[in-house]
Amino acid sequence: MKGSVVLIPAYRPPVTLPALIKEILKSRQVSQVIVVDDGSEEGWLCHEDWRLRIEDWRLRIIDRKHKGKGAALRAGLAEAYRHLEGHSVVTADADGQHTAKDILRVAEYMDLIDQTRVVTGSRTGPMPWRSRLGNAVARFLLYRCGVMIHDTQCGLRGIPWPLVEPLSKLPYDGYDFETAMLLAAHRDGWIIRDLPIGTVYEKGNRSSHFRPLRDSWSILKVIVKEGLLRP
Repeated sequence: MKGSVVLIPAYRPPVTLPALIKEILKSRQVSQVIVVDDGSEEGWLCHEDWRLRIEDWRLRIIDRKHKGKGAALRAGLAEAYRHLEGHSVVTADADGQHTAKDILRVAEYMDLIDQTRVVTGSRTGPMPWRSRLGNAVARFLLYRCGVMIHDTQCGLRGIPWPLVEPLSKLPYDGYDFETAMLLAAHRDGWIIRDLPIGTVYEKGNRSSHFRPLRDSWSILKVIVKEGLLRP
């Protein structure tokens, strides 16, 4: 068993992130954690501080200028493809919405299914109304494209090794990347399976960097371009 690579794009991450990483690295299901620091300003968690708190050689940190969540995910996928051949990749958010328990459940599932399908986290509890509305619209449109999943916006996903390089080349830098990856996987014939996970939101959803109007519009555009209009 090789174990999965956990990929975390981090922009202005909360102070709880090092504790989450340490908990993840306790598991034999995880071979590496890649954190892509996506342009966080000085004063947020610095790389040296993370390493001192975590003290584990399996942590890789990529420092880059801010271009968006999709660009950070692409950079992490490219890193995994170059250095960690054969490993599935589990993507997770840095904003506290995914617990170590759920991240490890996805990693364990990727081992059990022998990388034969894509896994998406499906949040089971109540969400803020903006998230519910955006999810409902995107779910309906993705159904029309043949992608049958319940939670279209969850960042907790399991990506099998054969998809790591193709997804790293998708030309999307923002939240639209996560929608484009679902459409690309479906187009290539991969089964996409929901895996129920918990729902964690802080009051007011302050840790999220999702911009409802701008990012929802970019997601709708990629569904039309890559799904509804593509032959």
